[in-house]
Amino acid sequence: MTNDRADTSDIKNDVSRPNQSTRFTGLKQAAAFVGAVVCLILAGIGFFLPVLPCTPFVLLASCLLIQCSPKMHRRLRGSRFFGRILRDWEDRKGIRPADKVRAIMIMVAGLILTFSVGNLSNTLRFLTLILVLIGLSVIIRLPVAKDEEP
Repeated sequence: MTNDRADTSDIKNDVSRPNQSTRFTGLKQAAAFVGAVVCLILAGIGFFLPVLPCTPFVLLASCLLIQCSPKMHRRLRGSRFFGRILRDWEDRKGIRPADKVRAIMIMVAGLILTFSVGNLSNTLRFLTLILVLIGLSVIIRLPVAKDEEP
């Protein structure tokens, strides 16, 4: 008895080449591209501001670019600022523990600096604290990258 289905266990899932039927076209493609650009801008801001996490925006931009522009997705994977995070997520299914710790430390340090130096009202302090807690919960929930196989 033969199995008609092909054995796909050794075929690597290449996310940079989506099936043509799953790619966006027309207005969806344009909206996805604009959304990816906005996400990358927010990720760039989050790279410098401790209250805005960078990684989730990079991952969302990647997801959108896979659907609308695989060429731009490949360029994003090769970028100096966001490429390593994206490659770790796609290839190793998570982010590096050191990146997670660094992001948490920067957010906490930024919060402490903002509260000690900034002249914020109690309402702004509360909102800042809420935003930092949301960012911390996102970072803590991200999976840790699996070790590379030898």
